[in-house]
Amino acid sequence: SGALYPHDTRLLHNTSQVDVENPDLEKFPEFAKAPFLSCILSPGEILFIPVKHWHYVRALDLSFSVSFWWS
Repeated sequence: SGALYPHDTRLLHNTSQVDVENPDLEKFPEFAKAPFLSCILSPGEILFIPVKHWHYVRALDLSFSVSFWWS
């Protein structure tokens, strides 16, 4: 997750400093090397993201999402 430049604070440690849609590669050069997968879900489909997996979600249409934070 180093290439994703997590925040140094405890509150945001699982959040990237990088604007994924417009990354500043001069400030965050390793971000360009971060591996990723991309998918588009169709109506009625779901995507399960395992715990601690970094992810970015963007809705292309009206959508609904549910997050559950395990303790």
